[in-house]
Amino acid sequence: MRVWFWLTPAFLLLSGCSFHLSQVRAQVRDWPGGEGQVAFANGQTRLAESRIDNVGRFTLPLPQPEALAGVLKGSLPLDVPANCRSTVKASNPAARFYALEEIDAFPVSGAALKLVSQTRSSAESQPQRTDQRLFVYASAPSRVQGQLTCPASQARYSLNLKAGWNRAVRRTTLEAGQMSRRIEDVGGEGFEGWEVEGK
Repeated sequence: MRVWFWLTPAFLLLSGCSFHLSQVRAQVRDWPGGEGQVAFANGQTRLAESRIDNVGRFTLPLPQPEALAGVLKGSLPLDVPANCRSTVKASNPAARFYALEEIDAFPVSGAALKLVSQTRSSAESQPQRTDQRLFVYASAPSRVQGQLTCPASQARYSLNLKAGWNRAVRRTTLEAGQMSRRIEDVGGEGFEGWEVEGK
């Protein structure tokens, strides 16, 4: 699974109560892949997996805490490039974090695919804007605030996380070669818009 440095370690209709996210129930728009498997993954390790049917419907559980034990990190972002500076801090020093921004899909026939939940501005509009939905796990309640600054981009964090899985969004603006991002917690709106990445 690809990991982005600005949120690091990354969607359809969520079921469950607003205070306890446990799974993703979805149907992928214009699904091309037939039956197969879907998974939340960390590299080659599948943290949670389920079946996807031939029209792109699936119910995928969010990874359980025991599955995350070896991948939780003490901060967001998890990896800061050498030429970047981070002032992002967590209010709870005991909290550990993980983030998911995409689902891996493995059709029985055909190449593996990435599924994302995002909305984009039209190709003609300037600046270019993309909102991508994320799931952020926190082992304990914590606020995460601050900024990651790099030569051609910056990302501002404003997350108020409860213990367990949280919905979040990464709002990206690209203008004149400069990229800015805001990562913030959100409600459930927009998570129904899943699609194959790159389509």
